[in-house]
Amino acid sequence: MHGNVFLSIINGEREDHEVVYRDKEILIFRDKYACSTHHLDAIPIEPIPDISSLRGEHLPLVRKLYGTGLKVLTDMHLPLFKGYNLKDYLISGFSLPVSVFHLHLHLVLPPLFTLHQFKFPRFHSYEKVESDLRDHGRVISHHELIERGEAAQAQQYGQHYHQTRVLDNHAWALQRLQTIAHEGLQAR
Repeated sequence: MHGNVFLSIINGEREDHEVVYRDKEILIFRDKYACSTHHLDAIPIEPIPDISSLRGEHLPLVRKLYGTGLKVLTDMHLPLFKGYNLKDYLISGFSLPVSVFHLHLHLVLPPLFTLHQFKFPRFHSYEKVESDLRDHGRVISHHELIERGEAAQAQQYGQHYHQTRVLDNHAWALQRLQTIAHEGLQAR
């Protein structure tokens, strides 16, 4: 896979990506082009091009990418999420088509700098990918659903996720920041 920047990170050839976790199967690092202060990418050590290459046997790996990424974020003890279940606010998923041909799960906590990362039909939530692998043994992309004439179903799912996970969580985080700032002023 010539030109795979993620392999360069795995091999320690790049220092412009802060690695926050590594074991023999996966690596997690801060996204260089982050859409939030807390935007991680979780990748397998062994290259898999993208979600279209995943099969049912990859389900444990996909779950590990998610679970370990969630734990890394939880272990940061972020003040904004104190007293809240981080999982409820985590925006996680894969892009297709990809910018780097190496499977990578985006794990993002609001507030967000930009919303472009999560647009339909490119963004496939972790929940959708996990469900497809479990139920169908492969990922059924939004593009495939559109080609099969199921565009309305695909778009409805994409819009629902964008509204409930992306926009609503972003709004919650902004409101929470205001509350924390207000409480800090009152304590003075």
